[in-house]
Amino acid sequence: MPWKEPKIMEIRTEFALLAIKRERSFRSLCKSYGVSPKTGYKWVQRYQEQGSGGMGDSSRRPRVSPTQLAENTVCEIVRIKALHKAWGPKKIQTIYEREHGKAPSLSSFQRILEKSGMVEKRVRRKVGSVSSRLQGVAVAKSPNDVWTVDFKGWWWVTKAREICQPLTVRDEYSRYLLGFDALKTTCTAEVQRRFERLFKTYGLPRAIRSHNGSPFASVHAPLGLSRLSAWWLSMGIRLHRSRPGHPQDNGAHERMHRDIAHEIQACAEGNHRNHQVVFDLWREEYNHERPHEALKQKVPVDYYEASEVPYLGRKMTWEYPKNYLRRKVNSCGRIWIENQVLFLSRSLCGYWLGLKSIPKDRLEFYLAGYYLGEIDLPTRSIRWASPTNAFQLTSKVLPMK
Repeated sequence: MPWKEPKIMEIRTEFALLAIKRERSFRSLCKSYGVSPKTGYKWVQRYQEQGSGGMGDSSRRPRVSPTQLAENTVCEIVRIKALHKAWGPKKIQTIYEREHGKAPSLSSFQRILEKSGMVEKRVRRKVGSVSSRLQGVAVAKSPNDVWTVDFKGWWWVTKAREICQPLTVRDEYSRYLLGFDALKTTCTAEVQRRFERLFKTYGLPRAIRSHNGSPFASVHAPLGLSRLSAWWLSMGIRLHRSRPGHPQDNGAHERMHRDIAHEIQACAEGNHRNHQVVFDLWREEYNHERPHEALKQKVPVDYYEASEVPYLGRKMTWEYPKNYLRRKVNSCGRIWIENQVLFLSRSLCGYWLGLKSIPKDRLEFYLAGYYLGEIDLPTRSIRWASPTNAFQLTSKVLPMK
């Protein structure tokens, strides 16, 4: 039968009892137990104060930590998080620093929020191959280089049983949310009115990025031109479109929609007017209070400024060079050339086109300086520009009239 090794607490208790009896000198007792007199006195003191229960190893945690957060600091962090439940530690740290000056470290914010149960763990998806992402798309380098637009996706207005269609328009460079409207429909006329209001307020962007669905584009029209996108093009705005079935091409905008779904969709109630009030408050917070990591934890209003290109009206005409023919597309989408009627597209109704003569009885046609395709006069056929060279400006800049 193996010998049972004595426990450390029993040895210390035995030492303390022998030392209290004083049958041997204290130093010789310490020597026989292999401890220093300082440690021996510590064991005796613990036994006298706590009994045998105090003979175990004490916690090595310091009694006072100079880096330990004060109780009011912890309460303030929790308070800010309670006001912005969907925000992460980085944003909470930025808000704290904005209100109180110096802020604790990011790890302190993460630790406090996790211990308070205010952090929702998220399952991260694996990152796909880089080759599957959109290549060669212009990146915004200044405000109004690219505006992104999309519908959030409808939901029922609770009591009235009407559909709410949130329309969002955002500046890609500054992340500034230009428009956030609660619409009842996605028809072209309604969306065009909203954009007209934005153009009057902020001016014209250089390009607009959208998906390939209605009303931003048409799957049946040549080059995907819808009435709305043709209107943008007529004002000299370039068209950027995401690939069909690839929402990640407009990923930053979709990420904002996820925040809207998490923070607004589940709690918004009432009619469209009430929804619009909630949308306006959320937009104000998004632009002026919510820090963005891509902006170095600053807010979008710090980076955005209105466009220098003014909005001059819904129907804008362009002065084409003298060697160009000018033809207006009628209400049926047709133009007249040499006593011949050619159908182009109903999306171009009401716009003046510039036609440039090229060899072999062909005509190139442009809208606001953008090349759209060729017309073969002998066969009365039309060859639209390919997606690779469509919407590209001509070599001659056509001044606006």
